[in-house]
Amino acid sequence: MIQASTIQTSTIQTSRIQTTIIQTSTIQNSMIQTSTIQTSTIQTSTIQTSRIHETEGANHIAVTPSL
Repeated sequence: MIQASTIQTSTIQTSRIQTTIIQTSTIQNSMIQTSTIQTSTIQTSTIQTSRIHETEGANHIAVTPSL
């Protein structure tokens, strides 16, 4: 009795390759504002002088403003 046996062993390997590309973009927008504030204060003063006249013969004092 002759027995002929053939044993075949197959190994199949499946590999997965993952490629990850990460791109990071940074956009900065800068605005520079320059403000100039000028405040002017003008004061005008008006000084009025009054003359005092004494009338003759009486003790009455009349005040007349002079411009």
